[in-house]
Amino acid sequence: KGKQQLRISVRPLRELVAWLAESSAPDRTRLPGLDPRREDLALATAVTLLACMEMCKIASIRYEPGSLREGIVMDYLIRHHLGRTPRVTHPVITQLLEANGYAVPR
Repeated sequence: KGKQQLRISVRPLRELVAWLAESSAPDRTRLPGLDPRREDLALATAVTLLACMEMCKIASIRYEPGSLREGIVMDYLIRHHLGRTPRVTHPVITQLLEANGYAVPR
């Protein structure tokens, strides 16, 4: 489906954290892709991500638009069920898999 794949490494993430720490709420609401209702979480999220990357010695990460909850569900499905379950029947799970580019047998 031509999904957009995004990457960020530690150095640009540090720069983003510094900018977020100095920015105003109106500035943060203008960030592309950031829900204006979540601008108050942007700095805490970026700091947490940076700390995790540094502690785990991860140089860069790939991320995709979507919610954390959706990502957790997708990770679980891919690790534990995709290819093992003959048929996915729940419509919400089917929609989630298809929206992320997985063919769901009917």
